[in-house]
Parts: sequence; C-alpha cells; structure tokens
Amino acid sequence: MVKNRIILGLMTFGPDTEWGAKTTSLPEFHTFLDHFQSAGYSETDTARTYQNGIQESVTAAVGYKKRNLSIATKLYPHVLGKHAPTELRAGVEKSLKELQTDYVDIFYLHAPDRSVPFEETVGEIDRILAGGLFTGKYKAGQTEDPGKKSFVGEVYRQRYIRNGYLDALSIIEPVVTAHGLTLVETAMRWLIHHSALKMRTDGGNDGIIIGASSLAQLDNNLAVLEKGPLPKEVLDALDEGWIVAKGTVPDYWHMDLKYTYDTEEALFGGQKKEANRANVASSKASL
Repeated sequence: MVKNRIILGLMTFGPDTEWGAKTTSLPEFHTFLDHFQSAGYSETDTARTYQNGIQESVTAAVGYKKRNLSIATKLYPHVLGKHAPTELRAGVEKSLKELQTDYVDIFYLHAPDRSVPFEETVGEIDRILAGGLFTGKYKAGQTEDPGKKSFVGEVYRQRYIRNGYLDALSIIEPVVTAHGLTLVETAMRWLIHHSALKMRTDGGNDGIIIGASSLAQLDNNLAVLEKGPLPKEVLDALDEGWIVAKGTVPDYWHMDLKYTYDTEEALFGGQKKEANRANVASSKASL
C-alpha cells in the first residue's frame, strides 16, 4: 500500500517556558512520535526559529535519529542579510549543532531575504549541498491547551478571523455538517485529493505538514488523511466560499516586498544591464 508523505510539524514541541509550546515534556513528545510512527510515517519538520531557537535541541533530546525519523529544518531571515553566504552557512551549522547531527534531510529558506541577490544565496546552498550537509545520501558510503493564550494564537487570530472567512464559513459549514464531516476533516481531505498537490497515491511526491496539540487530535488527523475524496456538493460549497473569502485572504509573506539591492545588476551584470535598458528603450520608441 502506497503511503502519502505526511510530515509531523514540531513547532509546538518545546518547554513550557516558551510561547506556543503545547507538548512540553520529553515523555509526552515520545508518545506523540510513537503514535505517528505506528501509523506508518517517519518525516518531521522543525525550524531554527521555533520555540525561540530551542526546538531543534528538544528534537535532538527526544532521539529522533535513533527512531529513524527524517528531519527538515529552516532558516528565517529575521534580519536583513540572514541569507547572505556567511550568515546562511552559520545558520545551517547552528541547526546541525542543535540537532546533534552532521546532515539534515531537507533544508528550507523559511522566507525570502530580499536584501541578498538570490544567486548568492543559492550559490552558497549549492556549496553546502556539495559538502554533504543537507541529506544523508551525500555521505560517504551511503546511497540513499485549548484556551492557552500566546503570541502565536494572536498571530493566527489576526490572520484568519476575518469577515470574508466568516461569510465563507456560513456557506461551507451547513453543507459539510449535512455530510457528517467536520471542517478540519474537510480541509485535510481537500488538500490530499483536490488541491494542486500531487501526492504519492497520484504518482507524485508532495507532502503535507500537520500539527497537533493533543494525542487525540494527532490520531484523528492521521485517520482523516487516509480517507478518500470529498463529495461533489462539498467541493461546490468550498468553491463558492472561496469566491466570497478570496478578497480578504492575507498575503503569506511576512516581510516587505522590497529589494534592497539592484535587481537588474544582479540579473544582468553591469554591461548587460545597460544593454538591456537600451533594448527596452528601443522597443518603446518603435511602438
């Protein structure tokens, strides 16, 4: 049986001294992983920024490597220049140190750093990749509470509690309920079967990162993700709701869409940049 890539997001696993932490002890963390792995899954996802920089070390402490779990991590550009070559490498090395490993399976740029030409960033990524820090297959000899208030909760309330969303829910929820479904189940099954993602069951290799604040929630999410496509009436209601909500959907990016370097210079270089401008001017003149 083909299993889709379902990945356990670890953002809420950490000490209770940190905002957003839901699973706050190692025994609890172990139990979550037991349930996750017993369902046939083995991928986890963290980030340098999670739990104020502590999450990666907590994941190391729970022994993810001994459990044969794969790990993905990310580097967020909290300050401009974080994805410049020197800073990027330092961020990768810090993650490796915290995770107590010499490689990770996937390394993400958590958000764009528009202060650094992308060519410089990916150039350093290539050099790091060539050094074998991103995935084990490059290593020698290997082939392949409820009610808990937090800053995170406030962020999500601002993102999702919007009039357009609430109006859309008034369209979607009655149809979903009539089919004996929940909104969460509907969302997850839509992602698996009806989104642009191409899952393994469809011949692709896309994955879905899930979270959970309780074991019951984790087990329910995993069970839901094994179910089939949604009824047509539910899909029609979702399409209608999207028309109502899409005008109020927030931008996903968290930082200014402003480049602090000369993008033409980065793309074309000095002489090519001037030649490109001359070609543009010539084209405008001929119109």
